[in-house]
Amino acid sequence: MTTITVEVPDEVRNLIDEARGNQDMAAYLLTAAERQARRKLARRPIDEANIHSGQLTFQYTTRGRLRSINLAQQSCRVYIEKKLYITCFFDQLLEESVKEALDCFVEVTGEAKLSPGAEELRVREMNLQEVKVVEPQPGEDGFGTISVKDFLASEFVGVWKDRTDIDDSDEFARRLRNL
Repeated sequence: MTTITVEVPDEVRNLIDEARGNQDMAAYLLTAAERQARRKLARRPIDEANIHSGQLTFQYTTRGRLRSINLAQQSCRVYIEKKLYITCFFDQLLEESVKEALDCFVEVTGEAKLSPGAEELRVREMNLQEVKVVEPQPGEDGFGTISVKDFLASEFVGVWKDRTDIDDSDEFARRLRNL
């Protein structure tokens, strides 16, 4: 265990206090530091990568929530943050593991790819070699989202089923989004 003392200007301390709510200061700062580290790891520098077929590739392991699967393209998305995801491709051998991991917190390992022409270098794609369902660490799963399974079990699904003024629910939702 390491103890760190940090002097923080009052205005920064006030911002941190407002953002962390009732969470312990040390736990909040550790979570923030871990998120920053994950962002940096997702943007590995070029010198750690091998140039292969015009793309930068390297072995990579990350953790996040497996959110969507496209079986036709044998791909899925692993969200390492709320809006930051990695598109992962898998072969037939991993298909069942990927399907079982849908909406779960996972650790994935594989060959990661960076695009050399990208504005920011970050892991955008991976060819999966392993998928493991894992328990998230405190604060690691706090994306502010809900799983599809939990949403379908919520009181929101079917809330308008008895409304007679909604003939086409898709059209109604489209109109609401355009308001």
